[in-house]
Amino acid sequence: MTAASAADVLSAGGTVITATHRLARQIRQRHDLARAAAGARAWPMADVLPLDAWLRRAWEATALCDAPPGRQRLLSDDESRIVWRRVLAADGAERLDSGVILPLVAAGWSLCQAWGISSGDLAAAADSEDARTFARWVRAYQDELGRRSWIDSAGLLQAAGRVGDFTGRGARASRGGPFGFAGFDPWTPALASLAGTLGATGIRVSALAPPRRTGTLGVVAARDESDELARAFAWAASHSGQAPGSPPAIIVPDLAEQAARVRRIGLD
Repeated sequence: MTAASAADVLSAGGTVITATHRLARQIRQRHDLARAAAGARAWPMADVLPLDAWLRRAWEATALCDAPPGRQRLLSDDESRIVWRRVLAADGAERLDSGVILPLVAAGWSLCQAWGISSGDLAAAADSEDARTFARWVRAYQDELGRRSWIDSAGLLQAAGRVGDFTGRGARASRGGPFGFAGFDPWTPALASLAGTLGATGIRVSALAPPRRTGTLGVVAARDESDELARAFAWAASHSGQAPGSPPAIIVPDLAEQAARVRRIGLD
């Protein structure tokens, strides 16, 4: 896999797959600003999609041709959670707080798919009752999907790396140019399989490096944490709009715990 920039891929009529929806929006915005700065008055919309959206588009292209895995029913995230809830209830875990446990179980399942960890691997490596319980739930969830011929988003990524027909049709549903992957860290085995399958169809695949930027580093003394936040927001406000496509950012390490205070100070 080669290294390139998003501009290189898009100028060649290619497709950029991103790790997050926000990154997809930023790359599209930078592309539009560059085209406008070059004097263009109209141009095709950049084919930039987050990974989950590209996988669903590839699945739809496969389903239209009645080819696997398009013959399986693709579950939405809400439908996947319903299946997980049934699995937990059948295992006698309905007493657990589903608002807490379901997101954790779904996230664990997605990690297993990304790293190629099977339910058998989980069971073999389980060294606690919690680990054995999770392995049992994963097995039951897989059995339920297989019995009903369903597939979820996490399983779709695995299928994309295994089934050349699925990935090839997904590539043809794009614009036929090179592919670039942006913002993926770490590079998981499932992503490597997807890139390899795309490359096997003759498509040039690149890992996209973020644009290089330079800046100045400074240290500001604040009276306390609230004053520090107020100064940070004042700095962000003074720089907002100066560089289109590059909004200022404030990093708050414990934002989950401080969200209400941070929002109040930011609004002030």
